[in-house]
Amino acid sequence: MCPAGTSKKLCGSRIHDRLGDEKLLGVILLGKVQDLENLIAGELEQHNIELVALEYRKENRQQILRIYIDSETGIDLNLCTQATRIVKPLVDKGDFYYDHLEVSSPGLDRLLKKDKDFLRFQGSMVKAKMLKEYNGPNKITGVLTGVNDKYIHVKVDDNILDLPRDLLSTVRLHPDY
Repeated sequence: MCPAGTSKKLCGSRIHDRLGDEKLLGVILLGKVQDLENLIAGELEQHNIELVALEYRKENRQQILRIYIDSETGIDLNLCTQATRIVKPLVDKGDFYYDHLEVSSPGLDRLLKKDKDFLRFQGSMVKAKMLKEYNGPNKITGVLTGVNDKYIHVKVDDNILDLPRDLLSTVRLHPDY
């Protein structure tokens, strides 16, 4: 609602400015989160811990900083504790507000994003979700058989599908329960 005596045009531009400011803050925050992610990844790497993903978001009115880690020897409580002790000073120094800091395993249905993820899990069952622009089914479950710069290759029944990487929404491991 516009203050009394303010033209709709001026009021509309104030709303637009406020929305523009919010978008700008979002872009700045996104850059800051990316910087933090790079810093954390580098520090964890020195301890043979891989940063799989970082989430910084609101859940139930609480700001959550969730960090998913992995290592060649697997994940246990001791490794999560070690990673928390490494990460917490970096986050606090970066002046990130959070209500909860969580460090955990990416889980059995982990997200595959990086080339090394696709290479590591070749031969595993995956579930790929495609963007609307993909000319085919939007959910594909099969065995990951390969990867290159442009495609991931998934065997479904007796067919190998070449899924364009730029049209992938998500790819997750699809464990047999």
